[in-house]
Amino acid sequence: MHAGHGIAGRGNYILFKEEVVRVQDSSCNLNQPRGKGGNYQVFVPKLIREYGLEQYEEWERESKRVHKRTTGDYEQLIAELTEQLKEFDEQGK
Repeated sequence: MHAGHGIAGRGNYILFKEEVVRVQDSSCNLNQPRGKGGNYQVFVPKLIREYGLEQYEEWERESKRVHKRTTGDYEQLIAELTEQLKEFDEQGK
């Protein structure tokens, strides 16, 4: 399984934006000719239905801006994700 991002690019803003990251198989996520290059024609409409066009367009605008993360930002992200994993484990997910 791959982490598919609903907005193209690997910038810091989108890379860990949980709302736009979904599980994708390699046939959807890999670039052509091996895959569908993110399968955006399916992925984007689903995000817009879920969050609305205005929110999606805001994420697109933010994805084009430079977002520099500090070591502290990454440490906080690690702590938050570690806590989420503990909660999932406790719930049996």
